[in-house]
Amino acid sequence: MSFIVIIPARYASTRLPAKPLRDIAGLSMLQRVWQQARMSHAARVVIATDDSRIEQAAKVFGAEVCMTRADHVSGTDRLQEVAQLLSLEQGQIVINVPRDHFLLSQSSMPNVQARRHIGIYGYRVHQLNSFVTWPMAPTEQSESLEQLRFLYNGVGIHVADALETVPAGIDTEADLLAAIQHIKSNNIN
Repeated sequence: MSFIVIIPARYASTRLPAKPLRDIAGLSMLQRVWQQARMSHAARVVIATDDSRIEQAAKVFGAEVCMTRADHVSGTDRLQEVAQLLSLEQGQIVINVPRDHFLLSQSSMPNVQARRHIGIYGYRVHQLNSFVTWPMAPTEQSESLEQLRFLYNGVGIHVADALETVPAGIDTEADLLAAIQHIKSNNIN
């Protein structure tokens, strides 16, 4: 089954400025994500950004880049714009990589076990086209998880547990230092 991977990459980040371009043991975070995505056997891997610094850095290591608007509310909205700009067919499968956060906190819902959310999303282009026409769902606003907009609009989603332990995300300077240490201690390229 043919699919295309799109990596939304924003330069602006309140917690870790210039996050995609931060060096992690000799390679930018963006290049590391792109290299991993290329190992998926995708027909195409595209970096979607609204920032020329990310575009320039990505072109240096040979990535295909699609420049998008800066006003997207979510990575899924950016994904739809890329599908439109690349004239992808309505049935084309598009994979959005990666998002990582904790969906629920124990304190906000004491009777619900909190689970870590790691986002690798797959869509067909026609679903993305519908998504951008719907208003933001109330649950999407409160949880900062745009996939809840699909559920709110009656579109089912599939969720699966990770088969391996997934390292922590990188959202702060401390996270970045921990990732560098992990890469160095495990001799990861």
